[in-house]
Amino acid sequence: MSLFQFIFLVAVVFVSCTSPKPVSATSPVQSLPLGSYWGGNGTIHRTLAGTENYTGTWTSDTEYNNKFTLANHSTNSITISYEYSGSWSNRATDTWSKRSGGESNHGTTAPVRFDYTIDTETMKIIAVSDNTYRGLVGGLALQLIDPQSVNQVGTLSRDWYGLAVTWTIGESETINVNDAQMDAWPLSHSGNGYGSWHVGNNYSTGMETITYLYDKNYGIAVGRTSTGNFNYTGKGGSWSETLFDKFHVTDSNVFYRPSTFSILMKPSLLVLIAVIMIAVAVTFLTGVKKECHITEGELSGRLKKALQVKYWARNI
Repeated sequence: MSLFQFIFLVAVVFVSCTSPKPVSATSPVQSLPLGSYWGGNGTIHRTLAGTENYTGTWTSDTEYNNKFTLANHSTNSITISYEYSGSWSNRATDTWSKRSGGESNHGTTAPVRFDYTIDTETMKIIAVSDNTYRGLVGGLALQLIDPQSVNQVGTLSRDWYGLAVTWTIGESETINVNDAQMDAWPLSHSGNGYGSWHVGNNYSTGMETITYLYDKNYGIAVGRTSTGNFNYTGKGGSWSETLFDKFHVTDSNVFYRPSTFSILMKPSLLVLIAVIMIAVAVTFLTGVKKECHITEGELSGRLKKALQVKYWARNI
């Protein structure tokens, strides 16, 4: 056996043992072990400017954290434990000072935690552990998607505030999570959206664009961006609002594999490679064959309860 053949054999063994684990063809997320989690942080920035009876400005900033943990799975469903925490600050002038409780205020959001169960065939929520969020039942779990449905550029019918609309699948993107490079599909839609403020039951309305980024292996949303411009006009005047909301996964025990280059640059793994090379050499020379087995394994809070449900639907 030549030196080139030996090095090539070692490379094949090393790459096959460190490649991502394959997932189930029918329900990839079910191949994740219990306790798998992914979480991250997000920011929401809103602005408003009004005229006449609505003269003045209002600005709101929110920082929040989401965490999703796989709590249970069965043949046709999985249960996710969802955790949310956040803090906020508002600044206002003129007429909006009274509406928002002062020129400047801030606080923290009461932590939210509940479980929800997803039918892995339809990706719809079929149960929640807290009746406060029972309005989510029957809606899609937007935090997850069947990756097989976005395996090529095109369109996909999906939920938009309770309506089935066409989302656009974009070109694959390479992103980083836990210093690991991974491929993700962007899925986006632009349509009618709602602002934060209302007069009676009439909210400011306008165009909103939401884009999710889903990883290719498990269909987990590793990022989301929402932008919008909304307007209200009534007898007493008018106002306009803007929205920018961005969330991205920063911590996970699912996405952990560094790039091949970063693997090779770690001294401890250089030692491991050397050991593997020696082991392979001994195995080859003694004629004993070894096998490498690979096992398979989300509107911001509205003043109305119904619109609160839509906020949590976006998050989960």
